Amino acid sequence: MRKLTSLIIFAALTLGLFACQPETEGKQTPDKPATTGTTGTATPEPKQEVPENLKHEGYQYYGLALADELTYDFDYNGSKRQGKQKQTYNGFTDGKPRFTIERAEALSNLGTDILEIREDGVYMVSSREQVLETPILALPAKMEIGKTWEVSQKLKDAQGNEVTLKASNKIEKQEKVTTPAGACDCLVVSMNGTLTVQGKTQKVSGKTW
Repeated sequence: MRKLTSLIIFAALTLGLFACQPETEGKQTPDKPATTGTTGTATPEPKQEVPENLKHEGYQYYGLALADELTYDFDYNGSKRQGKQKQTYNGFTDGKPRFTIERAEALSNLGTDILEIREDGVYMVSSREQVLETPILALPAKMEIGKTWEVSQKLKDAQGNEVTLKASNKIEKQEKVTTPAGACDCLVVSMNGTLTVQGKTQKVSGKTW
């Protein structure tokens, strides 16, 4: 079984990249969660604030309330690397708020994404500058332990080959993680499924905090 980390494109596609805040003002709760971002091709409508009813737990855990550029230190197959990520609010497109996530340095290979906020969750509209056939649920509005959701999508890899991903996501548990930025209360999201490239299918799995 091939293991994927949250920084590999297909795990990032379904789960996103998450950051957390140091535990300086008490324990983090679903009302004060973590981090991530997106872009679109349709002409945006005049910019207006994201409605309060759409600032749900999925929105918060994806980090869309944060405007600062974030720096990630990570280990990639034993090599220490650093990358940057920034989310930008683009206003409404087709009646729904959208965000752009742009990445730089060691995260630049993940490209730019577009997210759309709906009542039932955060949806990915495009990934790595590729518009998805059907927007996929990246995080549900209600972040409950035990919550599951399915994803199915076709993309093209860096060589132009068609890639099909079918996977199940599940919010497994709460877990405290200590990072150089401080202690974080996180939710662990698992992904298990299959990846088909050039007619060859293999199992994939990954976890995101």
